[in-house]
Amino acid sequence: SGTQRVATSSVAKTFTVRNTGGGPLSISSVSVTGGNAADFTVNTTGMLTAVPATTGSTTFSITFTPSAIGARSTTLRVVSNDSDEGTLNIPLTGTGSAEFAAWPALATLPLAQRGPNATPANDGVSNLVKFAVGIDPLDSAKGFIPQEVTRGSGTAADFPTTNFVRRKGLIGVVVNVEIATSLDFATKIGSAITGVQDLGNGTERVTVRSTAPFTGNDKQFLRLKVSAN
Repeated sequence: SGTQRVATSSVAKTFTVRNTGGGPLSISSVSVTGGNAADFTVNTTGMLTAVPATTGSTTFSITFTPSAIGARSTTLRVVSNDSDEGTLNIPLTGTGSAEFAAWPALATLPLAQRGPNATPANDGVSNLVKFAVGIDPLDSAKGFIPQEVTRGSGTAADFPTTNFVRRKGLIGVVVNVEIATSLDFATKIGSAITGVQDLGNGTERVTVRSTAPFTGNDKQFLRLKVSAN
C-alpha cells in the first residue's frame, strides 16, 4: 500500500516466493484481478516458474500507477502446485493523490470558472475548497465543511469541537481548522485533531477540538482554512 500521484508510477515493490518444501514448487501464474487491477502492474521478468526444493526462492515485482484520485485496490493472485495454498490471494491497496491543477472536474467548467478562487456554483465556496473536501465544483458543500460547533465528550466535554471532510492524498493543499478569540482571527487558539474516520471513498472525516476550554474562554470562533502551498 501507499500514496502515489495520479498517472505516475511508484517504485516497484519486490515480492519473494520461498520454497521450504521437499519438492519443486511450480508457479503457474502471477496476476492481479478485480477492483482497480489496471492500476497495478505485475513484472515477472526473471521469475523462476520452477522453484527448487528446501531453500529455493524467486521474485517478482509490482508497480502502482493510480488512474484516479482516492482509494484503489485489487487482489494479487499466485497460482502454484503448493498442496496447502494452490491459489494464494493477497489484497493490494493504494491511494491516488491529487493536485488541484490536475483535477479532472475542472475540465467540465468554462475556462473562466476553473481557477482556485472561482465559485461556479455561486454558493460562496471556492473550487479549491471543494477540491480539498472531495466534492465536485457544482456540488453543495453542506456536510463537508464545518457546520456546527459542539461540546466534546469524555475528558474533552468542555472544549469546542467540530468536524470536516477532506480528500485523502492531497498535494500542494493544506486543510486545517483555525480557532480564535475574535472574528478577525487576530489572536489564535490552538487546535488538536481527536479523530480521523476513513469514509471509504477517497475522503476522511476529521474531528478537531480547541485546546482551550469554554470555561474562561466562552467566545471562540472556528473556521476551515484551505490554502495552496
